[in-house]
Amino acid sequence: MVPLKRLLVPLLKTLIVVAVVYGIGRTVQQSMIELDRQEFSLNRLNPLWILISFLFCIGSQIVWGTYWQEVLARFGHKVPLIQLMDSYLLGQLGKYIPGKAMVLVLRSSKLLRFGVPISVSIVSIFLETLVMMAVGATIGGLTLFFSKNASELKWMALLLVIATATPTAPPLMRWCLTWIASRRKIAFDTSFLNGLDWSLIFHGWCRSGLGWVLTIISLWSLLRGMLPSESSLDWMDGDLWLACATAATLSVVAGFVSFLPGGAGVREYVLLLSLAPMIGEGTALAAAIGMRLVSITSELIGYSLFAMAARSQSKSQYNGEAK
Repeated sequence: MVPLKRLLVPLLKTLIVVAVVYGIGRTVQQSMIELDRQEFSLNRLNPLWILISFLFCIGSQIVWGTYWQEVLARFGHKVPLIQLMDSYLLGQLGKYIPGKAMVLVLRSSKLLRFGVPISVSIVSIFLETLVMMAVGATIGGLTLFFSKNASELKWMALLLVIATATPTAPPLMRWCLTWIASRRKIAFDTSFLNGLDWSLIFHGWCRSGLGWVLTIISLWSLLRGMLPSESSLDWMDGDLWLACATAATLSVVAGFVSFLPGGAGVREYVLLLSLAPMIGEGTALAAAIGMRLVSITSELIGYSLFAMAARSQSKSQYNGEAK
């Protein structure tokens, strides 16, 4: 008789794949419908700038993934970069499924073969994500503070910077992680949190900051690819860069705290508010939808490439051991 576990595991994996594919497909479909409503012609696109936008977007994912790798190493578990990015990008695709739990399940389950306990995986994911979001909110708050189009929000922007940056201090971050784990009924030995020190947080701010810079350039490149070449917009204008920085960072942060699948609707609304004063509402909405499609495409292609590389590497190691 076949053990029940051998039947349930493949079934569960299949259901997860179906859920991820459905979530992504539904998001893409909604995005295309919105673009059609805006009467946006794909013939207007500049393929070179769209490609550049895609490359910077996937570059930001890799940079953020390397910080997660460092966090795991500090917690006592070294995971090869290719296998880690395979897990990281799969988790990114999981955010299109309602609830945030699927991200944790997809990421942590992939690391079991490297001996990383579920509890350590989950805490490391929370740390990497919280630092990333804190840096994004800080950059967004600062760019909003210096923006000419949001003078009434300046002091709110400063409060946002203080409120999001302060909890990343190691003592407060340890407390936050322990509190989150207890709320989710995750039992773990807190001794591995000794690796959470000022240098780890500093590296997190540097790498997360670089990831956000690449995301900002990705959005700026997308705008160049969507707007006609004869546009009178000054592409090196400081106000445009501030608007791109505010839009790229705060849209993701707002989408994250909304707990909606992939931040659906929330990310687009923040992008619209941030970019409309510079490029007009219609183009800003099209850019918001375009950024969603660039993000999904980069995550899908990135995951596919790293998954194939991880399997190829595993197969090579297996054949080497067999000999």
